[in-house]
Amino acid sequence: MKLIIGLGNPGLEYEETRHNVGFLVLDWYVGSVLRLPWKKEKRGFIAIEEQHSLIFLKPRTFMNRSGVAVAEYLKKANIDDARNLLVISDDADLMVGDLRLRERGSDGGHRGLRSIIEVLQTSDFPRLRFGVGRPEDPSQNLADHVLDPFSPSEIKIVHQLIEKSAKVVDCWCKEGYLGAAQIYSQLTR
Repeated sequence: MKLIIGLGNPGLEYEETRHNVGFLVLDWYVGSVLRLPWKKEKRGFIAIEEQHSLIFLKPRTFMNRSGVAVAEYLKKANIDDARNLLVISDDADLMVGDLRLRERGSDGGHRGLRSIIEVLQTSDFPRLRFGVGRPEDPSQNLADHVLDPFSPSEIKIVHQLIEKSAKVVDCWCKEGYLGAAQIYSQLTR
């Protein structure tokens, strides 16, 4: 069993924001590629793909408490190895249009990843980081920036990156980290 988590914040006001790219990637992959329905539960929206034993999760605990939902679904799915989860998150240190796939690592200042690391007490899990860039105006607060929608000039790039991300997720689901790393390498050349 594998758990794929898209990080974001629940609620209409956050739907199209930079911070919600994890949700956007899973919405596209689960809805357009797998054509699975989302089911609303207490701590998240989930979709299950039984053929490959996959659970997709969009936590409803807000970004800073993502670890609570992740731990609950790991327990429900009897997944005891954090390497069997993939976390998709935004990354302000990457430019819009950039992806970064890592097998493990720090939270990089991302509070959703920090929450998962703190609750699971490990940073030994794969993550796919989706570039959302830093504010053009240096006086703009980073927290405000990630809660803003993408600019009209960024939208086309973002949609292309969502599709690339979905290909990496698909490969990770079917072939594991090494297969995903090969696709990632091809897509980011």
